[in-house]
Amino acid sequence: MQNFGRRLANVARLFSSARHRADTRYRLAEGVLRKLVPGQHLAEDRRWFFSEPDYAAFYERFGEGNYRAYDRRYTLAQFARLAAGLPGDFAECGVYRGATAYLLARALGGAAPERRVHLFDSFSGLSAPGAVDGGHWRRGDLAVGLAEVRAALAEFLPRIEFHPGWIPARFAEVAERRFALVHLDVDLYQPTADAVAFFYERLVDRGILVCDDYGFETCPGARRALDEFFAEKPEPVLNLPTGQGVVIRRIGCQTGCQTG
Repeated sequence: MQNFGRRLANVARLFSSARHRADTRYRLAEGVLRKLVPGQHLAEDRRWFFSEPDYAAFYERFGEGNYRAYDRRYTLAQFARLAAGLPGDFAECGVYRGATAYLLARALGGAAPERRVHLFDSFSGLSAPGAVDGGHWRRGDLAVGLAEVRAALAEFLPRIEFHPGWIPARFAEVAERRFALVHLDVDLYQPTADAVAFFYERLVDRGILVCDDYGFETCPGARRALDEFFAEKPEPVLNLPTGQGVVIRRIGCQTGCQTG
């Protein structure tokens, strides 16, 4: 029994030592980041979602060689899981390579076949930024063709409807639909303002609107568009640490709306 106790203590010391070494390396990385990129910070380590193999496989497929959007896309996937239990379609404005559209379509995998994922994009990149959008973006940035996106989403095509064109030109095609989740990722003021004005009234009760760009200094126009619109609405814009802005629609709520 004493031998077993000693062996257990040795294992505990080894584990503690390994953990201590990992903690030390992480703190060193934090220090290097602070020196190289002032104002930026690493988040907590050892979070469970980093070890979820299904999500990791998805991200490796669409991650474009970096992990900058790992937590942001994971967060959207969780909102999509929640919204899958509501009535209505999903929509996305700003599709890029189709990564988040893939998450939305996958979340509806077990839903009724008539529920759709509507994708709106120029498939020619961004429109011309206005003065409110700052100097980060240029017309044509983030251009990915429709054929590439269709190929990336091939397994979900029966559920997906593409609406290529400049926002809001194709919105009339879904004017009679209702939506459980709308994902906005268009980076600029005017398309964000047009999209939120159209989709807000078409969200079902407890429907979710996620603006991918809300918390990023590179997208001041997108943030302004949401802040202006919701200044006169009862629902608050939740400013997530992932950079996303989230609104949960509460039909019938006039003032003091709670999102719980």
